[in-house]
Formats: sequence, structure tokens, C-alpha cells
Amino acid sequence: MTVHAVLGPSSAERWMNCYGSVELSQDIKDQGSINASEGTMMHTVSATCLDKGTDAVGYIGTVDGETKLVLQVDQAGYVQYYVDYVRSLAKLPGAILMIEQSLPIEFMTGEEGAQGTADAIIITADELIVVDAKFGFKPVDAVENKQLQMYAAAAYEIYKWAYDFKTVRIVIVQPRIGGAK
Repeated sequence: MTVHAVLGPSSAERWMNCYGSVELSQDIKDQGSINASEGTMMHTVSATCLDKGTDAVGYIGTVDGETKLVLQVDQAGYVQYYVDYVRSLAKLPGAILMIEQSLPIEFMTGEEGAQGTADAIIITADELIVVDAKFGFKPVDAVENKQLQMYAAAAYEIYKWAYDFKTVRIVIVQPRIGGAK
């Protein structure tokens, strides 16, 4: 059984720095926002492009089933930047690309069946690469990023038996504010 983790990777920065926030926020309903909905839509288009081998331009004007937002020209450009970056990594020798990869995080959080979802994971013979798309306007640092560290730890745990990883690389792609870091 998979469950939405209370101690999920996307909120790890908050709960790792203030464990009391978990209890304090448990009854607060997530109201969402137009920015969050836009990010959801752009992640969906990104995953579709990577999965089907298509480009974002082909989705301009389409309505997202979950958010009901319409993909605009500028948004398609940001999506394509991310898609092109991931595709460039997927061309590394022997690379295996996994899109929207569900990862078990129970061993980190203690929550039975807890999962997190990494936007993209690329595995080569000796490197594990975790890539996250951030389509907002606020810079997000990849250095010591707790969300991506959790994804990387979970992916490493799954694949370490089959690969001799020499490095684990964490990348955040932020098309609106400077590319990939």
C-alpha cells in the first residue's frame, strides 16, 4: 500500500528543521495556488514529452486534465528547456531514464508504505542522477537540498545492488531563473 507521506520529501526542508511543524500543520488543508497548479500542469507536460518522445510545442493550447489550465507558449518553452536537459543526460553512455519514479521512503520516515516521486532519474554504469524541475520564480538551491537528498537516498537504496555508483548527482532545473544547478 502506498500512502502520501506526512514526512514527505517535498516538505522535508520544513519538517527536518522544525519537527513540531508536522503536528502544527496536520489539520491545515492545503489550499493550493495558481502557481502550484501551473507547476503541476508543466510537470505533467514534461513527463508526457519525456515518456512519448514529443516536444512541448505540440501541447500548446491543450487543457490539463487535473488543473484545467491551458499550456501557453512561454510555459512550453520552459518545459522544453527541462525536457532537453533531461534528454541530454539520457544520452550518456548506457543511460537508463526513469520518469516520475515512485520511490519508497519508509526506511527514512518510518511511515508504512510512504513514497516520494522523483521527476527524473538517470542511471549510468557508475552514476545515479536525480533531476527535479522547478518551474517557479523563486531560486531553489541543489546543494544540500533535503527533498532531492531523500529521492537520491531512496533511489540509491533500490539500485545499489545492481550498479557500482561512483557518484550521486542532484540537479535542479529552473528554466525561468537560470537553468540547471
